Amino acid sequence: MEIQKITHKYFHYNPKLMNLKGFFIILSVLCISSITIAGCVSNSTNEPHLSDNVETYVSTPTPTPVPPPSIDTVFSKYYYSYLLMDEHGIWNLLSASSKEEQSKDQIYNEIFIFTHNVGVILYDYEVINTEINGDEAKMDVDIKYTLRGYKMTKSKEIPFVFEDGSWKINKFMVLS
Repeated sequence: MEIQKITHKYFHYNPKLMNLKGFFIILSVLCISSITIAGCVSNSTNEPHLSDNVETYVSTPTPTPVPPPSIDTVFSKYYYSYLLMDEHGIWNLLSASSKEEQSKDQIYNEIFIFTHNVGVILYDYEVINTEINGDEAKMDVDIKYTLRGYKMTKSKEIPFVFEDGSWKINKFMVLS
């Protein structure tokens, strides 16, 4: 008898407790529970699933080889590193034999002397000619600068060497 009373007490229709909102909550819980249970039940037959017939391909991107910077690009980096007095940037563009001839401090000091003490201010350059001969090249450049207010142009021949997969400047030189 005790069980019947408890069941009857909690599961009988009570209009005060069972309003429309409560009905929808219970209905929602039942729907979600049935969907969850249906999703967990596996196919007991040994029929193949659609996903078993799908082939999966993995695409591995092939790296595109990046060509070494051109001689023009290397000189442009050298020129702008020179303007910024960036001895580290210049150092990275020099060949191994050129690095043996001068240290980073010597490079900085030479640039400093010409820009601050002498008063040379670079403002442009023009590539006149570039000749490549195997692993060596040279670039003829007109360097434009001012010296105490006077505009001047000086021609320079910049030697290059192809080393460690890229073009390097084969001799540090002051650009004025």
